[in-house]
Amino acid sequence: MLVMNLLNNCKSYFIARRVFGVVLVTWFSLGTAVADSVIVVNSAGDTISLIDPKTYKETGRVFVGKGPHHLMATPDDDALLLGNTSSNDLVFLDRKTGAITKKIAMLDPYQLGFSPDKKWFVTTALRMDYVDIYMGDDVIKQRDNVKPIKRVKTGSM
Repeated sequence: MLVMNLLNNCKSYFIARRVFGVVLVTWFSLGTAVADSVIVVNSAGDTISLIDPKTYKETGRVFVGKGPHHLMATPDDDALLLGNTSSNDLVFLDRKTGAITKKIAMLDPYQLGFSPDKKWFVTTALRMDYVDIYMGDDVIKQRDNVKPIKRVKTGSM
């Protein structure tokens, strides 16, 4: 029952995230109202671009792995998470520089999300028709052996 409630809540969240498109822009700051940079995911180029929000100029570009898609902040705002669907890993990025701080093997992490209480981390593997549920703490603490506690087959989405 818990898994089904979690999936129903996450499904709405994932659908809303999809509306924003494949290229996600994440504004970020460290406790200020104005963003220091904008990170743009370049899925076709396997990179992220750092953009100065005042000049709209690219200030940096970082190769992040194959098939980068969705991007989100960790609940503690220490890092940004990026799912690479082709290289099958979850990438942790420094919020200011965009530098990769860690990679965790994860099969097809296309859409990403934490439960509101941060207990669960969920990924949707659209091309493989399943949802993986992980312990949120394992992801937040960047543990090396992160394994799903449950894989739910979704059927064709």
